[in-house]
Amino acid sequence: MIVGFIFWYLQKLYIIVSKMDKKKVIGVGFHKTGTSTLELVLKKLGYNVVGSRTGLAKNLFKNDFNSVFQIADQYNAFQDNPWAILYKELDQRYPGSKFILTYRDEEK
Repeated sequence: MIVGFIFWYLQKLYIIVSKMDKKKVIGVGFHKTGTSTLELVLKKLGYNVVGSRTGLAKNLFKNDFNSVFQIADQYNAFQDNPWAILYKELDQRYPGSKFILTYRDEEK
């Protein structure tokens, strides 16, 4: 059952993302919401994906976004933290970016 769902999910993500141009794509889901699956799909579509960068927390607490943007400038897709919580800043920095929300039903 779970394998069928994962296959279905991958197909849907592939269809959605393959129709996008190569603008920045930001995953705005938190841990255990399909972020690894999103990364696989984006890589399959040719995106250069960056994942979790928890080491940037020190910079963010100091409102130092320069170091964050230096990393972000090198990629065209993002998933996991801190990227999910920086969606407003990323949207402002990279106009026309696309956002994909992944979430998990807490009951399951």
